[in-house]
Amino acid sequence: MRMSEIDDIAWTLHRLAGATDRVAAAREIVLARGGVWADDPPASGLYEIQLLSLLGIGSTAETAVKDWIVQAEAVLATPLTRSA
Repeated sequence: MRMSEIDDIAWTLHRLAGATDRVAAAREIVLARGGVWADDPPASGLYEIQLLSLLGIGSTAETAVKDWIVQAEAVLATPLTRSA
């Protein structure tokens, strides 16, 4: 991953951490980046968030956002990622 991608992930995590409603904030970020956000529950029963090359999956939008956060934190915690 390039540093600009790492910076985008760090900014997004910061934005989500400060949000009162993380789902609404994630929705806003996804849409602002040209992504698609389905407001209706998915037929599969699984919510999926693809943002900044990371994937968050959950049984609700909230758990998908939480999973995306876990994936993003793992990327930022990887020493090789930070030195690339």
